[in-house]
Amino acid sequence: MNRSRKHFVLALALLVGSALAILGCSSGELAHILGGTNGTIGIPAFVITGDFDGFLRSFSVNTTTGALTEAPGSPFSAVGCPWGVMAHPSGKFVFVGDDCGSGGVEVFSVNTTTGALTSLGQTPLSKGNASWTNSIGVTPSGKWLYVANGTDLDGFAVNTTSGALTPLAGFPVSVGGGGDLAFSVSVDPQSRFVAALDRNSGEVYMYTLNDSTGALTPVAGSPFDSTLSSPEVVLFSGTGGFVYVSSQDSVAVMGFKVNSTTGALTPIAGLPVDTVSTEPFQIVADPLGRFLYALTDNDAQVVAYSIDPTTGALTEIAGSPFDPPGESQGGAVDPSGRFLYLGDCDNAQTDGLTIGSTGALTNMAGSPFGPVGDCSSGVAVTRK
Repeated sequence: MNRSRKHFVLALALLVGSALAILGCSSGELAHILGGTNGTIGIPAFVITGDFDGFLRSFSVNTTTGALTEAPGSPFSAVGCPWGVMAHPSGKFVFVGDDCGSGGVEVFSVNTTTGALTSLGQTPLSKGNASWTNSIGVTPSGKWLYVANGTDLDGFAVNTTSGALTPLAGFPVSVGGGGDLAFSVSVDPQSRFVAALDRNSGEVYMYTLNDSTGALTPVAGSPFDSTLSSPEVVLFSGTGGFVYVSSQDSVAVMGFKVNSTTGALTPIAGLPVDTVSTEPFQIVADPLGRFLYALTDNDAQVVAYSIDPTTGALTEIAGSPFDPPGESQGGAVDPSGRFLYLGDCDNAQTDGLTIGSTGALTNMAGSPFGPVGDCSSGVAVTRK
């Protein structure tokens, strides 16, 4: 090896080592951040929102400012009351749950040029019309989809060419005992684990994920007590190293460190953190693992936290809480980690906020976006 090449290799090794040290993450987590394994970091293409009037809106994203422009033909009719909205990693499909009890997941294809949506039909859940769907998780590979159906978890294989869903053998997977409330599901960005939340007991059920088959196996020691009352959301951090849980009843956010080998959860010191008078209805994380945002539907505020990359501890960001145009019942950070979009249930529009280098939020010019509807809820951002 010649001298210049040796210098290049040494410089590259030092760069990677420095990045690992600064971010406090493993090599797998660094690969995720750089987009090398899961491809979840990228450029935003379209923002898709659900409206309780029974339709979806699609907006193109200005990749410089984050501003939204409604797509031609929007809004698009959907079954029931769209709530849980999840984008496929390819950006070609969107999966939509119904909170009005139709008991299925509707699949839409996304025109990657215009953002127009076309319904490909609804796939029923195992509980039929007894099911409601407000939480959907898709693996980074795009091959597997999981749904919290109100009692347990349904699992589906995703045809990555057509978007069609096929029920997986061995599902539904029980979350708690009979009659427990499987309210939320989240998939590890590194495709190792799946977390499900039992709202009745406040426990987090952890499963190892077989990304070759989609099968889930309970983690030893699961479930893990969140210590919160009637929590609503479970969420992996952007790097997958931590799991967070939010509760309106407890007015708090709890967190756990994830054992990268076993998937076991260890409570993070100093948590749960009290969100004071702001009741967190939803939490969202940026894909780089830097920030966590607690959204409220009672006082139109967003509480912002920085995430310690080593411990997972949460520190409220200067200027927090921030005031978007209206109350939010759902939200998503774009794949680049620069923009936060909220389903505005006051104005029934979509709020757009810019994420600064510290995690502080600034309302975008022109926000909220789109015409007034009923109640904008679920939000998903597709990538280019």
